[in-house]
Amino acid sequence: MGGCSDSNDNSDQTTNQFSYSVLTSVSGSGLDLLEELNSSVLPKLKKGGAQEYAIWSQASESNEVFEEIAEDKLVLMLRWKRVKTELLSNELEAMTGVSEVMTSLWEVSLRAGDGPLETGPGFYIHRFEKYLSADVDEVLSLSEQAWETWEPFWGGKVVGVWRDQDEVDESNGITRLMRITWYRDLEHWQETREAWLEPESFELLIERAALQLDGESWSADIQPN
Repeated sequence: MGGCSDSNDNSDQTTNQFSYSVLTSVSGSGLDLLEELNSSVLPKLKKGGAQEYAIWSQASESNEVFEEIAEDKLVLMLRWKRVKTELLSNELEAMTGVSEVMTSLWEVSLRAGDGPLETGPGFYIHRFEKYLSADVDEVLSLSEQAWETWEPFWGGKVVGVWRDQDEVDESNGITRLMRITWYRDLEHWQETREAWLEPESFELLIERAALQLDGESWSADIQPN
């Protein structure tokens, strides 16, 4: 993941951006960071303009297909109108229970709503996929079209798609997208692997997959607000 620059406070940016911070816990359990995060850190970040979107932890349902957020990790996802990277970095790195912080910045491309994530408990998949920048508009269009029939047929929910703000990849003509999808549980996700049962979305998703250059994914649980 791209790093968060401590020396550059991007307060002049007014786009609807998100920060995605992976915190490593000294104790070996990411969940041990929740108390300090909720009681001390989040109030300061909210005063600085951040809005809590979601806190992610290791998936409670293990699987052999996806990597999981590691047990010693906690992921904090915040929405910003004016992202303040220096404030974010300083507050997270000052946490007594944290040994490492890795932050990447993302801009909404599709969905994500106007407030906190509202899908609630379930089995979430975070996908990080790379495409040629010239193909991204087509990828997003294919996604939107596919969801029209995929969601009502399967009962899943695509939370949103975000575009990585890493300028290094952009300069190489490559764009990384993050897509987060909700399923009721691991069994529900497994059912959706028979994607051909819904042929309209299946054909569109095949077209999208043909454009993908690279990708990785992990499963996660969401922590209640």
